[in-house]
Amino acid sequence: MKNIIILIIILFANNLKADQTDSTNLLIEGYSVSVESANTLLNLCQKQKIRIACTTAGKIFEFLKKDLEAIKSFSQSCSWNHGDSCLYAGYAYERLGKISQANDLYTYGCHKLLHGKSCTAIGQNYRENREWLKSLSYFTRGCQLKNGQSCFFASEMVSFANANYKQNLYLLKQGCQLEHPNSCYKMGYFSQMAGDISSAREGYRKACILSIDEACEDYKIINNGGFLEQKIQKIKKWLLNIKDIFLIKLETMFPIGPQS
Repeated sequence: MKNIIILIIILFANNLKADQTDSTNLLIEGYSVSVESANTLLNLCQKQKIRIACTTAGKIFEFLKKDLEAIKSFSQSCSWNHGDSCLYAGYAYERLGKISQANDLYTYGCHKLLHGKSCTAIGQNYRENREWLKSLSYFTRGCQLKNGQSCFFASEMVSFANANYKQNLYLLKQGCQLEHPNSCYKMGYFSQMAGDISSAREGYRKACILSIDEACEDYKIINNGGFLEQKIQKIKKWLLNIKDIFLIKLETMFPIGPQS
């Protein structure tokens, strides 16, 4: 029993994910991550009601690409109102092509468990189906539930729909406060376009800290007062590249000079 509990702690400390290694039999601190170890954890979870054992078993099955077993493990944790496990079970259903079952879990997580990531997941599915209003409503709810990615997706939809700068910036600022990198970067960009230099500087600064390299460059530029000039130079460079491509295509279509 002690060894099993240690295994659980080790797995979570190492944040086991399906894409962390190419090995099909990962060894962590001398423990073999295998179907046998996952089943041991699942039995422990079911018999002694240890939720983390079920979630860990699900992660092992997911790593081993056994989605049906992963669903069984995650669903048990989900039934005990663990939002992340409901989300993981939904992902497994999606990998199996069962979108309806996945959406049921995302809806449960979003509305019943107030789980922001679940709102984001179902919002993305509605967006892929071009159900724009439903998608926006779930992204907005996810943002309200402190999921930065939802704030960003909601801002994109608002921007495309009606170019409402105030609402767009509000959502981006919410996302940035939740440390979503792209929200911070877009907040910087749109704040600059609106003439709000202070907010632009803050957006670029945070995006830079969150590892968006271009934001670091723009932060330096805006602090030096050359933001607009730099942007103009970037646009000129882009136009010159387009011109070169166009000329190459013309020469290909209408060769100049003697033909054999």
